[in-house]
Amino acid sequence: MQKKPSPHLGQNRKKGPESPVEKKIIFDPLFFNTEDFDHVDYIQKNAEKYFEDSPSRAIKLFEKAAGLAPANEKLYLRQASFLMSYGREKRIKKYLLLASKKFKTALRISPNNFDSLCDWADCLFFAGTSWNDTHLLYEAKKKLDLALQLKNGASDRKMAELYRKYGNLMRCIYNTSKELYDLHQALTGFGKGASLVDGITGAYWEDFAEPALLMAEQTKDLRFFHKAIQCIKNAVSQDSSCASYWISFGTILTKMYGITFDEDHFTQANECFVNAVKLAPETTDAWRLWAELLFSSGSHLGDTKKLISALEKCKKARLFDKRSRELLVLWTRILIDLGLIVEKHQWFYEAENILSELKKIAPQSDMVFELTGRLFAAKGKYYNDLDLYYQAIEAWQEGLSINRTSHVLWYLIGSTYVITSNLDADPVIPERAAHFLTKAIRLFTDPNYYYAYAELLSMIAEEKGDRETLENAILHYEQAFALEKNLVAPRTDRLADFARALDLLGDLTHDTNHYIRACECLKKALVLHPQNTSLHHKMACVLTHLGEHTDEREIYYHALSYFKLAQRSDPENGIVALDYGLALISLSEILPPSDECQDLIKEAEYKLVQSIKLGNIEAYYHLGCLYSIMKQFDKAVHMLEKSIRFRSIPPLEEVLEDEWLDNLRMSEYFEQLIQTIESSQKSD
Repeated sequence: MQKKPSPHLGQNRKKGPESPVEKKIIFDPLFFNTEDFDHVDYIQKNAEKYFEDSPSRAIKLFEKAAGLAPANEKLYLRQASFLMSYGREKRIKKYLLLASKKFKTALRISPNNFDSLCDWADCLFFAGTSWNDTHLLYEAKKKLDLALQLKNGASDRKMAELYRKYGNLMRCIYNTSKELYDLHQALTGFGKGASLVDGITGAYWEDFAEPALLMAEQTKDLRFFHKAIQCIKNAVSQDSSCASYWISFGTILTKMYGITFDEDHFTQANECFVNAVKLAPETTDAWRLWAELLFSSGSHLGDTKKLISALEKCKKARLFDKRSRELLVLWTRILIDLGLIVEKHQWFYEAENILSELKKIAPQSDMVFELTGRLFAAKGKYYNDLDLYYQAIEAWQEGLSINRTSHVLWYLIGSTYVITSNLDADPVIPERAAHFLTKAIRLFTDPNYYYAYAELLSMIAEEKGDRETLENAILHYEQAFALEKNLVAPRTDRLADFARALDLLGDLTHDTNHYIRACECLKKALVLHPQNTSLHHKMACVLTHLGEHTDEREIYYHALSYFKLAQRSDPENGIVALDYGLALISLSEILPPSDECQDLIKEAEYKLVQSIKLGNIEAYYHLGCLYSIMKQFDKAVHMLEKSIRFRSIPPLEEVLEDEWLDNLRMSEYFEQLIQTIESSQKSD
């Protein structure tokens, strides 16, 4: 039997009375003519309701609603507020930009709407910071500038909050512009807001501290550090149980310590981080920043205990964040410095392990290449291996291919070329070093860069006897010291290097003022390290040179007192013994013939013989000169021949002009000696 088709497939059927459901009519609100029905509100609500499922359809409904009420300011503000909230929540830039257009339309209708300007600025600020769009940040600034001019009866508290927003905005603009004026504007904004009301929140003070710290870092002006500290102290006084405030406090003090190296700042910063980890023991930043403080102090002082303590803090931080790039970078730096200070290869091996983890996270980062180079350079110093230094330079050059603006990489390459110039006789190396160091200085103002360049110029000037280069070196030393004006105590090695350059300039110019300045530098260094043998030795040499130019015996006696201190501290130093002997000879020459003069000659002979016994072959030549003065020609020739044999004799031109050989020059031995020197230096 054929099956009858179902009625609903198109067959006619008798219909019964219509049910209530079937009589229901769906009205399109656009054609629903009831006078008391709000079409615009209905469309707007539906658009907001269905925005999540169909944003494009919802936006069309927004436009329909706006078309029905083109002069309705509140509608545009409502749409702008919704789009801004949705865009911020979902982090979708196009909805924030659409919200900005809605704000713009609303403000065309009512240009002086204070609240709308503030909200528009918030929208642009969020989009600008989230997507690093500087144009949007400057647009936000224009809106805030207008709002600050209008005020429109806003309360002091509301204005204070607006100034806070302005301060944060200008700080973000500075991150791109790097203009100190923008930082100044940020500080001015925060300052005006803080002056309007009492009881400013701790969060406000914490925000205020940030541009103050940035200004302090850029200008090296301690006043801004103190401003930042005062701000964060205000925050802590508002809520001492907030770990974030203690972390900020410790960070500011750490930065200040890095400029002054004042142990009071270290102690205070350390206490801040102790408080921070007590309040929030699972906060990675607190442990990492604490490690940075300990690393800064440990590296500066060569304190292995602090460096090992910094490692412990890194391990704590890693418990809560195993992939922190900043943490792994710091960890590697600590291990490299430990290897250099302790002189144990195990620390380099551990640094390699941490660095390999960092490479997995950021394989093509310029920071990875920087650390790779630092590790090679540390090994180069450890093994005194030139090839390892060149591998370090290659790694840093790879880093520069990624980031040409990294002043640190330019500096590291330049300063390492300075080191290799002492190991490699290639005459091109100093030029390379100068190229990289000058580039670093142009990119960033750092005293270390100026010191490295000054050291290079001093080395070149000493080798070539170039006065102009040496004067340029001294200018760079002076610039470096000026940049470290806030340092509690300058580094003694840098003071000594500066004194050496001044001493050399005195030799080239015969200006005693340079020797006097060199002595002043060494006195400052000796105040810091009164038992330093090297400083006593340098002071004695400078005073000797000053004595040679003034012929004042008191200066020589002063020099001899420093030689005694140096030799007492380091009796096995052959160079000290040699310079001591030469000073004694110089003093004997300005004294009239006397027993004292003979005693000085005998003591000088003893010092020079002592220097030879300590392995200083240069003393042979000077002992030969002394015997020439004493008219003991056989001994003089014997010592000079030894000097020739050991290749420690000066160039022939200097020998011919040496006044201490005048007596020997008049003897029968001298012509034969000159022939021996000539043949020896020709064969070399």
